[in-house]
Amino acid sequence: MSVRFPYIWPIEMKTPEPLLRRLHVSSVETGSRLGCGATRSFLRRLRLHSLVVFDFDDTCVDTAPLYTRARAQCREIVAADGVDPAQWNALQQKCDAALIPTLKFGPAQFPTACVEAYEALAKSPKPSVSKKLYATASAVLTNPPPVKAGVDKALAELSRDHIMVLLTKGNSEVQERLVRASGLGGRFDKVVMVGDKNPEAFREICRWAHVAPERAWSVGNSLPSDINPAMRAGLSTVHFKDGADVWTYEQRETKPLPGGRYSSTDRMAKVPAIIHKGLG
Repeated sequence: MSVRFPYIWPIEMKTPEPLLRRLHVSSVETGSRLGCGATRSFLRRLRLHSLVVFDFDDTCVDTAPLYTRARAQCREIVAADGVDPAQWNALQQKCDAALIPTLKFGPAQFPTACVEAYEALAKSPKPSVSKKLYATASAVLTNPPPVKAGVDKALAELSRDHIMVLLTKGNSEVQERLVRASGLGGRFDKVVMVGDKNPEAFREICRWAHVAPERAWSVGNSLPSDINPAMRAGLSTVHFKDGADVWTYEQRETKPLPGGRYSSTDRMAKVPAIIHKGLG
């Protein structure tokens, strides 16, 4: 059987095929291609009935700093053409967020926002500058983000006792390439890519895993994407706050939902202990 990315299953599937049939079709190939032994303890994890859902960008890997550096390079370009770099920076981030409904986190979104902000502020926009901005901003996608410290060890520890799912949003082609480049895909039983994260996405993952939300956890750096939607779905959460850059769009919510099961830490190494303690 030829599968381009066998450990990704579409979240849109509302009535998944029986789990054992799913394992029979995909797990052996997944394990052999990724070197992860995908079936080695899957039934044991099912018996434990616990689930951990991990975010990818800026939780497992350092994505935001790549964009921060690219934005700094673009500021130098617009400043050389007489555009105030601070004004450009603020407008670029607004343009970036405004493009989400149409470009859906695709590879053209960030460079398009850079060009739009420049052309809105420049007295006489130059095509050569726009072209240079687009090329500079597009280069951010050519360098895979580095894995954050402690992530691989934490995933290895958690995968011994829990079903592991990587939930990432954005353009599927871009995210697939980045997950592959990170080398972390083999730590997960399932990789799910969605256009945006919402409570139904977390509920669907729990249904797939045959795990009650009360026995599931979401780990991530974003309140509006990883924490609050998961709590609305009934999951416990670990808010990973390591002090790294956070995309402005992911700062649109500043507080966790009241009454939800919420924990936070600035060290990935502490995440397994928080989850194990919470599960009792």
